[in-house]
Amino acid sequence: KHYLIFCGKGNNGGDGYGLAWLMRRDGLKISVFSAGELKDENSDAAAMKNNYLNAGGVCLHADIFNPELHVPEATVIVDALFGTGLNMPISETYADLIEAINCSGAYVVSADIPSGLNCDNGLIMGAAVKANMTVTFCRKKIAHILKRSHTVCGDVIVKDIGIPQEVFAEIDPVIALFEEKDAELALPKNRIDEHKGSCGKVLVIGGSRTMSGAPVLSATAALRSGAGIVKLLIPEGVFIPVVSKTTELMCVPMKESIFGTFSKNNLNEILESLYLFDAIVLGCGMSVDEDTCALVSGLIANCTVPMVLDADGLNILASSPDLLYHAQCDIVLTPHEVEMSRLCDIPKTEIETDRIGVARDFARKYACTVVLKGTNTITASAEGDI
Repeated sequence: KHYLIFCGKGNNGGDGYGLAWLMRRDGLKISVFSAGELKDENSDAAAMKNNYLNAGGVCLHADIFNPELHVPEATVIVDALFGTGLNMPISETYADLIEAINCSGAYVVSADIPSGLNCDNGLIMGAAVKANMTVTFCRKKIAHILKRSHTVCGDVIVKDIGIPQEVFAEIDPVIALFEEKDAELALPKNRIDEHKGSCGKVLVIGGSRTMSGAPVLSATAALRSGAGIVKLLIPEGVFIPVVSKTTELMCVPMKESIFGTFSKNNLNEILESLYLFDAIVLGCGMSVDEDTCALVSGLIANCTVPMVLDADGLNILASSPDLLYHAQCDIVLTPHEVEMSRLCDIPKTEIETDRIGVARDFARKYACTVVLKGTNTITASAEGDI
């Protein structure tokens, strides 16, 4: 194979030169394209470049790169133009070079991160290399995970570069990746003598005349996730169709308004029963009107068991998020981006631009947990951990 290595002016370029030196030593066919002079002649990157040049290596100017001329069959391109430090839009010259790489038809491997990505938020800074594979060092970076950027990373391979494990033991990360192994550790292991009464009791409050399915889905999910007992409170007008959908839920009809939604007069009855449950889920398919607003507001202010607030519960909260300051329990909010934009009163595009920052700021401000749903869900704690 013929390997084309594109080297930038910083440390990422140094990685490219170091690779070129090793590949030349091993007799592989390579061509190196330099995209400008290195910023620091005394840097490790400069040392790598000198090693390559002193071994007889040659650097071509990146501006002469022509895919039709320089990309024969079975060519691999190594992208080492920009690394994790990029935080401003790239120049038109670099954008043109990246476009040429993307249109080359070659198999592209990026060093650490595809050039053109902002490592910290996944934004494309004008243009970005579309890699088939990214070989990153030590740990995955944020841009490898976020939905707007992970699609240009290809397969992400993490390689050890010799950083001692003791270093990580001293670091308390504020951003962590939740993977399958973490889920296995988080799920409780049931004892042999467990029964439904010892595996957690969940109360689900939701539904309306036009949206009876949502609370059923939520309550069924609670059962499937391991809850022993799940009780579903629904407006009395949809009791029969809801009961016909499930055999495992305990369904209770509640007083409804003239619109087929929960009556606000249910508040005291619900509050008096909360001691029986370990957690409640509020808002699915509830609809938004005067009665449901009063009910949700009253529950937020007076509930004493952990609460998950979703769907119309979030839409009601959006009109007065300061209600969270009066909460007496731990609250988990589960918005998608449109619901988050309502809660924050900012455009959805701002949410998309900084999902981590928006979720973290809201969680810190209101001392709650925010689960910002999406292709890559962001969970922010009240302490600011992600």
